[in-house]
Amino acid sequence: MATPGTQFNAPRGTQNINPGPGNQFVKPIFNGPVSFGQPSGTQEDRRKKEIEILKILNTFNASQHRERLERNPDRVPGTCDWFVSHELFQGWNKSKSSRMLWVSADPGCGKSVLAKHLVDSVLPTTESRTVCYFFFKDDFKDQRNVVSALCCLLYQLFMQKRNLLSDAILDQFDINGQKLSSSFSELWQILVNATQDKNAGEIICLLDAIDEC
Repeated sequence: MATPGTQFNAPRGTQNINPGPGNQFVKPIFNGPVSFGQPSGTQEDRRKKEIEILKILNTFNASQHRERLERNPDRVPGTCDWFVSHELFQGWNKSKSSRMLWVSADPGCGKSVLAKHLVDSVLPTTESRTVCYFFFKDDFKDQRNVVSALCCLLYQLFMQKRNLLSDAILDQFDINGQKLSSSFSELWQILVNATQDKNAGEIICLLDAIDEC
């Protein structure tokens, strides 16, 4: 306990002294930046590591996912509505548990057009939902293998939710480095770990034309 008349003052602080008996507790006024949390150097190091991870995931031009989506034509007005209103889609979309919805049809029936419509209009990314997508194309080298797809999905996920890059995932990238972008098992495990994070929210991964990989 402080004794009567004791003054508590921070270095370079300002003293406001009132006469009279009792303890004096002087409120400091700090000149210059003050940090009470994580050291700024540590935050900067983490940010650099996150950027490096995104660069590794971009090995197969993952950042061009929007351009790849736009290679597919828009739907003709009135089409695709039957699918969105179908009970199977509605049940999947409203489900609170993890579920897969498989759509199959003959070539040229409009599956890619439907997938683009779902991304653009039906399943937009929101505060509680993150949508990632990949369109396989067998005539494009970086769009015809599953490793490219995983890199693209993870790139989109971490760009939208940087907080899912946990310490464990950062360590995994540190250990494996650039070769991680070619390891299906490692990339898959990172995706599983990210989706199981308590801050993940709802995550939808839309894959089109899997038969072309």
